[in-house]
Amino acid sequence: MSIFTLKSAIEFASKNDIETWVHLFLNDEGDNEGLSNGLKLKTRYWIGPVEIETRFLDRVVGPELNMEYVEDEAWWNHNINEICTRLANGWDMPH
Repeated sequence: MSIFTLKSAIEFASKNDIETWVHLFLNDEGDNEGLSNGLKLKTRYWIGPVEIETRFLDRVVGPELNMEYVEDEAWWNHNINEICTRLANGWDMPH
């Protein structure tokens, strides 16, 4: 069972330690050690998790060539399909 759920993120946040949860996630299931290392370069102030509408977010990753971080389309689609499958199976997705 994964510790990377919304419930576990809330538990870390209740102890004022959401930063630890973020780095644990990025270096494990999130598979983004580079982002974890980049976040550690400057002092960060963490709140959350917080819920916001996706319309307020700007996507910077994807297979489109105009994205800041271009992903291989097959890999992108694989990841999106994995997320959809996990959500359909009741995943308590951290957000």
